[in-house]
Amino acid sequence: MPKHDQSGDYAEVNPVTEITQVIEAEAANLRASITALGEHRKLASDVLGLYELIRQQVDLSAGAHEVEVGAFLVMLTLLNCCRFQLTMSVLQNWRGRAAEALAPLRKATELCASACYIRKHPPLADVWLSASESDEAYRRHKDAFKVKVIFPKTDPTLNGLFTVFDFASKVMHSSVFSIASQTHGLRFQYFDIKGTDDPALIRTFIYIVGAHESMIQAFVGAFRGVLKDETIIDQAVRVFAERLQRHRQTYAKFVMSDLKEETVRKLLKH
Repeated sequence: MPKHDQSGDYAEVNPVTEITQVIEAEAANLRASITALGEHRKLASDVLGLYELIRQQVDLSAGAHEVEVGAFLVMLTLLNCCRFQLTMSVLQNWRGRAAEALAPLRKATELCASACYIRKHPPLADVWLSASESDEAYRRHKDAFKVKVIFPKTDPTLNGLFTVFDFASKVMHSSVFSIASQTHGLRFQYFDIKGTDDPALIRTFIYIVGAHESMIQAFVGAFRGVLKDETIIDQAVRVFAERLQRHRQTYAKFVMSDLKEETVRKLLKH
């Protein structure tokens, strides 16, 4: 990112021009990140392509009855929402924000887990759809889609996504986790990624893409049996997983280079 954006310190800025300056800095950071990431940024568009492939491959006529077809429609809505949240996470990341990039990721994991839960319990599609109709309907939704229920420990993929959900929740809630990277004493920083040579840029990007790879796996599993050509999807997912792994291996040392040994050990456990 451009040198003048690296500090992100707006403690002395004129409030009248503050928003304009942030907009300009975001645009500069975005251009710099796109240039710095080069071919690696295509990982994001590859995941978007996988979301689209799944959407196109779902055969609604394969539904055994009206309730199941309704469940598939809600699941497709949730899939599209995950696709949107991926884009939001990537944009925050490329604009120079690591912590803020995780808020859409948390939402995406919960949306994905809810879709998988609806696949197992099709009547819950109506509970999800009606959640905004009243306070009582929203309470029914909350009771039906509890975190511990939609992220079962018996499912390796969803259990792994719960780890992402839990980590992203910590930096989203109003605790020290959510603001530590954006404060320096009494000063506030709009950008917690300090430049294109900051390992946090590629580390956060790979983390986001990797989490969505798991979501893709979960959606494929949830829609299995109603996909027009499972072979095509399985092959596309496998090719992407291999490509992502190569990128991870390429940057393995660099992305951890600014972290404490204890933090690295915790990350490697996952």
